[in-house]
Amino acid sequence: MSCRNLKNMDILSLTDPQVRAYMQQKNQFIHIGNTEIVQDNLNPDFTKTLTLDYIFEIKQIIKFEVFNTDGKTKHELCGTVIVPLGEIVGAKNMSLVCKIKNQGSVNGELILKAEKAPQNLSVAHFTFSATGLSNTRSFLKKIVGIKSNPFLKLSRPSGDSGKVVVHQTENQSGTLNPIWEHFEIKVSKLCNADYYRPIRAEVYSKDQFEEKLMGGCEFTMDEIISQEKRKFRLTKKNNQAGALELRKFMIEEKASFLDYLKGGTQLAVMLAIDFTGSNGDPNSLDSLHSIKYDGTLNEYQQAIRGVCDILLNYDYDKKVPMFGFGGKPKFPQFSQ
Repeated sequence: MSCRNLKNMDILSLTDPQVRAYMQQKNQFIHIGNTEIVQDNLNPDFTKTLTLDYIFEIKQIIKFEVFNTDGKTKHELCGTVIVPLGEIVGAKNMSLVCKIKNQGSVNGELILKAEKAPQNLSVAHFTFSATGLSNTRSFLKKIVGIKSNPFLKLSRPSGDSGKVVVHQTENQSGTLNPIWEHFEIKVSKLCNADYYRPIRAEVYSKDQFEEKLMGGCEFTMDEIISQEKRKFRLTKKNNQAGALELRKFMIEEKASFLDYLKGGTQLAVMLAIDFTGSNGDPNSLDSLHSIKYDGTLNEYQQAIRGVCDILLNYDYDKKVPMFGFGGKPKFPQFSQ
């Protein structure tokens, strides 16, 4: 998700945008995820993505709300976009531009890009640093020794000849030789699990509300893994602009649920039932414990059956220990 030309909703700074997403289910919208908050930016490229099940034969409606988020309590709505998931997937290059509207006013554009996500659970761990960066500060600031605040952006190409930002590091203040903090990222998000797909690395400097490019380069996961390449030449307008170094790298293979089952993992089902009086008299039809003599199940019985019908497939002995609390047992030959 990206935004362009957002309305500035702050006075002394710029909007701090965040996108919240909801999926329509039974005439109501259920929250499915948020992007990160981008500080002081009217044209943000969000790095956090959403992974959704796309069902061709069902109309899946998604609502996106763009907020100006200041702190933990202030959330000011910039505008809303409501669009079918099929319209995004069916757009040219799976890229759709929508107007962000609030009470009839257009407050910017939301760019939505979709891509099939591979079933790859591997996670890549990175620690990057850079050396020999050029100071992008103004002449007067350079004179008094103020240096740039560099940060690193990683992106991968998208089908519309553009790019999708997949990660952004923190700013390193006042240095031309930054060492950024360690981070991890799913390989499916980084390069769509294609180890030969180019990854674009760009170093920027944050100066008030402006991002200035300091230098960039490209690499692939294959170069890092097979060729063990760790240093990359940064360029800006075809000129040398420093060097990017991969100080630490590791691929972590994550096991899937099927991998655990293949290894012999079982699910042991246990139940506990609340028999306290707050759930109502079992002789009342309104009670969660209602005893129904027509053979239908009460809500507790429906929940137990719904859960056990699935989980007992992964339990060898099919035995379910069951506990209760808050009730007075009336079993034959039972004494306290």
